[in-house]
Amino acid sequence: RKTGDTLHLDKGDIFILLDEKTARMESGNARLLFVQGDFTSQKVYSYLTEDEYALQPFKPNSLLGKWKVKEVKAPEGVEGGGMYEMIGMMISFHFITEEEVALGVSGMQTVEEYYVDMETQELVFIKPDAEENRLYAIMQVDEEYMIVQHLKEKTFFYFVRD
Repeated sequence: RKTGDTLHLDKGDIFILLDEKTARMESGNARLLFVQGDFTSQKVYSYLTEDEYALQPFKPNSLLGKWKVKEVKAPEGVEGGGMYEMIGMMISFHFITEEEVALGVSGMQTVEEYYVDMETQELVFIKPDAEENRLYAIMQVDEEYMIVQHLKEKTFFYFVRD
């Protein structure tokens, strides 16, 4: 069935017309980009269209629930950026309570204690030895999506509720 620029195929796959010369097919975790005419290596991002995102305040309980990555964007010119983007697609967060989060990578999960530093909006993991580990900043959270930045690599993640 067709809705606007989106064609819904069998088995849940979708084909989206992005503009006159590009389209994206989504099948499971795979995203295929179709380009008409000469191919350029320019990446097209559907959700992470900005290079920077401002911090937008949020309530910690708005994080609760399961989140999966929909898109990853490494900064321009970063060595290994494509690898960060590929691995980033395997990450999931399940905020069980306001103190516990299950971090998932490719189906494997570890439950960590955490809090959000509301000053910097950094997600702070509390290790058993009370050492704090700050890996991510939560830039924006909404009912439907969450934008997170990896602090060291400056990679952005676009999460949707799972």
